[in-house]
Amino acid sequence: MNAFIEFFARNDWATLGLVFAGPFIQEDAAVVGAATAAMSGHADPTQVFGAALLGLIASDTWKYWLGRAAQAHPWAAKYIADPRVAGAREKVLNRTGIALMVARFVPGTRIPLYIACGLFHVPFWRFLVLIVLSGALYLGIAFAAFASLGMVMGAQVRAALPFVALAAVTVVLLVGWIRSVSRKRAVDHSALL
Repeated sequence: MNAFIEFFARNDWATLGLVFAGPFIQEDAAVVGAATAAMSGHADPTQVFGAALLGLIASDTWKYWLGRAAQAHPWAAKYIADPRVAGAREKVLNRTGIALMVARFVPGTRIPLYIACGLFHVPFWRFLVLIVLSGALYLGIAFAAFASLGMVMGAQVRAALPFVALAAVTVVLLVGWIRSVSRKRAVDHSALL
């Protein structure tokens, strides 16, 4: 484990690359990891913030374009024509700003909303500005929280932050996996009834 940590401590580019790629795997865990990396002194906090924000933007943008691409398929037209979806479409189009800000902080809502924004033709420039603002706010809050924790606890805690982040990321991923297995079992069970 020490060799792994030393590798990233000596290679800022590796840390920044990992921070950029993190949101493609799990966004909340990536934000915690980025804040931890910034406060642990393994890389310049400004560069880590920038890499994390670019990762969030890239990860969110492809989901938007996935929704746009889905319109070429017949099932999407049928889905959009559903009256329940039409009501959701109006809400997304009329309250895009609030929806995207709230979704940034509520796990499980981002992917469906970002795809819906593309599917419902939210103007891309508007979507982009809102995800940049919400991403910067989310990162700013996480970085400030970890910086405050580091100042309160001192240098010894800063050295332990990568392990704390690794544990937090593991817990987040484990909880997500458990929920997914539970949902699948519930769906399978209801299909049997």
